Amino acid sequence: MQNMNDLMIDLENMPWWKTVWKNLSNQVDNNTLPHAILLAVNEGFGPQVLMTTLAKRLHCSQLKNDWRVPCGGCDSCNKINRRFN
Repeated sequence: MQNMNDLMIDLENMPWWKTVWKNLSNQVDNNTLPHAILLAVNEGFGPQVLMTTLAKRLHCSQLKNDWRVPCGGCDSCNKINRRFN
């Protein structure tokens, strides 16, 4: 398994997640995120990366850019990184 510190959603290199990320991020902003999310995709398409990034998105104190991507370096992001290493 890869180091989770290196795993952060890259919307430029993973274009299939752009719509999913935008919808999930909007749901977080509107406080309408469902209690469960089912991702039915093949291995290698990055569902674990997406869900780890979403967990960081929910807790990050320094969100970046218009896509509201977590910083990956604040205390909250580092705590999530440590849980996967």
